[in-house]
Amino acid sequence: MTTGSGIRIREHQFRDLDALAAALAAAVAAQLRAALAKRPSASLVVAGGTTPVPFLVRLSKTALAWGLAGVVLLAALLS
Repeated sequence: MTTGSGIRIREHQFRDLDALAAALAAAVAAQLRAALAKRPSASLVVAGGTTPVPFLVRLSKTALAWGLAGVVLLAALLS
């Protein structure tokens, strides 16, 4: 699917929330590693609340240079 502005959207289906969290954590970890390979540090901004908790738990268990990666929770109240 492509949006009106030409952005390609891919649909992903998962058997449950744990499978979604695992896939998302793996994808984000790969992006963070790629960023750290090019720069001295990387940042990840994630929506706060309880929704991202399963993903964040999975991501926190990932082998990554966490001392070089900053994770910030963004409050929805800012919008």
